[in-house]
Amino acid sequence: MANLNTSIADKIDWSSLETQEIDRVELGTVAEACGPEGRIEYSENNLLNEEKRCVIWLFNPDKSEEGKMIYCSPAVSELIRDKKLSVSQVMSMSIYEAFTKEGQQFFQVQMPTTGQRYSFSVKEHANANETFTKEVVKAEDLLAF
Repeated sequence: MANLNTSIADKIDWSSLETQEIDRVELGTVAEACGPEGRIEYSENNLLNEEKRCVIWLFNPDKSEEGKMIYCSPAVSELIRDKKLSVSQVMSMSIYEAFTKEGQQFFQVQMPTTGQRYSFSVKEHANANETFTKEVVKAEDLLAF
C-alpha cells in the first residue's frame, strides 16, 4: 500500500478539493491498510461538522503506532453521517490515490467505481404500439391570469 503520509503533511484542506476522476488508482481496502490487528477511529468533532468531509484515522500496528488520517469522498461522508454506511462496510471500502485538478496527489476512501449493468433485449421490450407521448401542460396550470 502507498505511503499515506505523502500528502497529509502538506496541511492542505483536502475536504473541499475537486478531484480528477480519470487519474485515480485503487490501492486496496481500508481493512487491508489497517492489517488484521489494526483499527479505524472517527473524530466526534469531525462527524458533527457536516461542512467537512469525514476523516478516518487508520491504525496498523505492524507498520507504526501512529495513525494515518485519510479523508472520505463527499458521497462516503454523507452515507457515514446518515448512518447508511456501517463500520464494517467502511472497512471494505477502497482507498484510492487520487489527484486534484492541479495534479496534487492525495488519498481518499471512495465509493466503488464498478456498478451493475442492466440489460434489456430489443425482442422482449421493443413495442411499436407503446410510444412515448409528452404530457400536454396548459398555460393556466403554470401561470396566473
